[in-house]
This record gives sequence, C-alpha cells and structure tokens, in this order.
Amino acid sequence: EDAAKVLGALEIMVGDAGTGLFRPDDAIKRSEAAKVAVALKGLTKLAESSTSSTKFPDVASDHWANGFINVGTSEGLIIGDDAGTFRPDDRISYVEAVIILVRALGYEPQAIAKGGYPTGYITTASSIGLSKNVVSSANKLISRGDVAQLAYNALTIKMMEQVGFGTNVQYNVTDKTLLADNLNVNLVNGVVTAVGKSSIDGKTIEKGRLMID
Repeated sequence: EDAAKVLGALEIMVGDAGTGLFRPDDAIKRSEAAKVAVALKGLTKLAESSTSSTKFPDVASDHWANGFINVGTSEGLIIGDDAGTFRPDDRISYVEAVIILVRALGYEPQAIAKGGYPTGYITTASSIGLSKNVVSSANKLISRGDVAQLAYNALTIKMMEQVGFGTNVQYNVTDKTLLADNLNVNLVNGVVTAVGKSSIDGKTIEKGRLMID
C-alpha cells in the first residue's frame, strides 16, 4: 500500500485511469517496466520528447512507451533480446525486474563481480535492500505489486558511482538516492502541523493553500 501511494504521487506507477484501481496482482509488461525505470531516474520529460523510432523493429514509432524504451536503452537500463527485438508486450520475470533496478542504482558492476546473471543480481539486490518485502524466484513472472515494492525500495537506497577510470576503475557507494538526487524530493518523517500560512486546525487556511484528501 505504501509503495502504491508513493509511486502514484510521484507518477512513477499510477492506477487505472478509468477505475482508479492499482491492480497489484496483475501482470506487468516489459514496456511498463521500462517506463518505471526511466521515471525512477527522473527522466520522464526526456522520454516524452524522445519519441523517434527505436532500434527495435517490434516497437512502432507510435507505441506509447517508445520514448521510455529509447531513453531506457541509451541509459543502459534495458536491452533487447538476442534476436534484436524488445518484445514490449511480453511479461517480465522477477530477475529481469531486479536487473533493471540494479542498473538504475549503479550496482551492476557489483552484481557482475558476484556471479552475474542471475545469482549475482539477486544477491546484490538482497544485500542493498532492493528486494525487501518481495518474495519470489528468479524466473517467476512478476506482478505490478512486486515491481512497485522493488521500485519503492529503490527510491532511498544509496547509489553506486564510478569514481576511478582507466587503469584504476573503482566504484563507491555515495550518499545520493534516486528520490533526492534524481527526483528532487526530500523524505521527511514527522507530523505536519502547518504548511506556509496554512494550518490543519482549519482556522487559518486560505483558499487554494492546502488540501488534505
């Protein structure tokens, strides 16, 4: 529930436009997973303006996820299959979702060092807290709810960045997070008692200043 609320507010994963339902048990497609990853990186606007033809013959230029697939590919978050196609409407497995988010957080070098596909990615996801509250197996098809939980976990995990180059390649864990540094959102715990000139006691609220529920 928390994951659905937060991701909905951030417009990373939203519910059905017609019914308002989140449908956590429904399947999620490869194109939808690409959208989630790109949105987590704060690149939604770039994706919306990157709707030129993709390099994949099975992704039409007017496909709704065209821009997200283009940006996801250029960012190294997603790749096609051995035949050079993307299969946008295919369902995605747990390990495929984990790989995309491990890449988004910069931990792919660690995952490769730990054995690569699939064990290295799953081990890395567990060690950094990405798979918290998600129980699945590598090749099991993943639901919208579990992808939401993975994405929600990813928001506040400290990212890894390359700090050494050439003959001295190194990767360090930073203090940066997707939430703060890519989405420019601060997470604060506490009780809201006032916002600007408005207060929740109802006595000093000005029209248009504050709305609860």
